[in-house]
Amino acid sequence: MKKALITALSITMVCSFGYSQGITLKEGDNYYFKFSTLSLQGVYSAPPPPGVPAGRFDALFAPGSFVPGAVVRFDMFENSTDTQAIASQTLVSYSGFPAPPGPVFWAVGAWQDLEGSVSFTMLSGSATIAQFRVAADREESAGLTAYSITTVPEPGAFALMVSFIGIAAIWRTKA
Repeated sequence: MKKALITALSITMVCSFGYSQGITLKEGDNYYFKFSTLSLQGVYSAPPPPGVPAGRFDALFAPGSFVPGAVVRFDMFENSTDTQAIASQTLVSYSGFPAPPGPVFWAVGAWQDLEGSVSFTMLSGSATIAQFRVAADREESAGLTAYSITTVPEPGAFALMVSFIGIAAIWRTKA
């Protein structure tokens, strides 16, 4: 009984650790994120960024995951990913140059209703998206106001189930 409990707790801890580490995209993979609200961050006290009001998107690759030869495209949509993108950025990792930490781009006037969506498409190679942020800067009576959310993309339930089964099988064969 004690061995079974320790095994179950160990597997749960390993799977939950892997669960929040971002998502790895391989060539041809897509990731979509739709949001219907953004959290209030506050009113700008410093000079505002250029081109505001605007919707902004930035992300971070996991260290060492965006290797030479990898190409990924990021798209911003005013509403659904079924519509035409309002802004796109394609990042390429070249040999001999440091990989970029991730995309940073914006679209003037975007997401003023605090709703929209983004997509990531891995065109070649692979990369792990550790986290991303969607934001909107709006003109309001108090001044230029920032709204945003930061997200750690999570692998799907199927990937977690396969990880759990694999770890359990390895553990069981060693016992």
